[in-house]
Amino acid sequence: MNVDNYTKLIRDFPQLFKDAGASPYDSCMAFGCECSDGWYDLIYQACKDITAVDPEAYLLQVKEKFGGLRLYIAGNEAAQDLASAAEERSYEICEQCGSKEDVTSEGSWVTTLCDVCRRRQ
Repeated sequence: MNVDNYTKLIRDFPQLFKDAGASPYDSCMAFGCECSDGWYDLIYQACKDITAVDPEAYLLQVKEKFGGLRLYIAGNEAAQDLASAAEERSYEICEQCGSKEDVTSEGSWVTTLCDVCRRRQ
């Protein structure tokens, strides 16, 4: 994720991103959001929803794995459920551009991309 988008997430959700900038020995959030910008809106909305149900929740790691978004979170059951719902929705959104048109999860390194972004690879 680009620096500007990541900075907006940290600014708007300081509790969720409380480990941003931590040592990699202490937190996987030291690596930032390890996914592309197409999922930014999905992550932003998930952060809003999670903060609303659990103001003390915080993210342990945000990344792409097997073509889907992973939000590892320390929080209550409602926060966990919202993180899982965002992960499921990620398979319908292009990780590169955010399109919801003609999105598939495939490839030798599984990625969730629209047809346009897949052709660019």
